[in-house]
Amino acid sequence: DVEEAARERARAARGPMKFEIEAVSETHVILSCDGSEVLNRIMEAGETERARCESVVRVSAADAGAVRASVNGQACLPLGEPGTRSFGYTIRIDDFPRICPVGGRDEDVRP
Repeated sequence: DVEEAARERARAARGPMKFEIEAVSETHVILSCDGSEVLNRIMEAGETERARCESVVRVSAADAGAVRASVNGQACLPLGEPGTRSFGYTIRIDDFPRICPVGGRDEDVRP
């Protein structure tokens, strides 16, 4: 129900964000968590990296369509269109429920 989903988002917003990024094809990724770089390398298809971030996640990818991101198990909206660069895609503790909504990406079939 809608109220339960709202309560779940509020509970999740109080704790650290469990961020996950998965490469669906090879691309260079830079990931920073609370201002500290935690990843800066080429990720191969099928690879997954995880980080716990208290307040801010920033992701850059050479190919925005080559990665999928999630926070607390909820799929995030795409970083951008396939074949385009994504620079500094930012997810904050107070806005991740809008960027990574309960129920995922709905009709958006982009990776």
